[in-house]
Amino acid sequence: MKTTRFTSANMVKGLLTAALLFSSVAFSNAQTKKLSKRQTGVENLKMALASENTGLRKSAYELLSKLKYPELKSYLMQNAATEEDSNLQFVLALTLLDYNTTETRAQAETMLNTNKYVLLLSDNKVLNLRPNEK
Repeated sequence: MKTTRFTSANMVKGLLTAALLFSSVAFSNAQTKKLSKRQTGVENLKMALASENTGLRKSAYELLSKLKYPELKSYLMQNAATEEDSNLQFVLALTLLDYNTTETRAQAETMLNTNKYVLLLSDNKVLNLRPNEK
């Protein structure tokens, strides 16, 4: 049976192999963590957008107006069709305007034209969105 001697050359090879292995694992974990943080954030925002809690939905709308994640634009468009709270409709319309695409601007305009608070301001002549109507 052949025995292996622990020489300095073998120790250096072993330490070098361990260091390379450790650095490659650390690098791959760093790349995975970067992706998973964003994915985790997206999943959390999806849950917030689907929540029945109006404060949580409002916070999600406001955060998305800053982040502008393109993968969540479709969720915002779905919420635009189903949002019942006038305050949240207004915040959602502003968020859609921040995305600044043709589709989101058109949806935001529709929401603002039917929002009861915007219409109330318009009827009181504080904010006249319909200048041709008296």
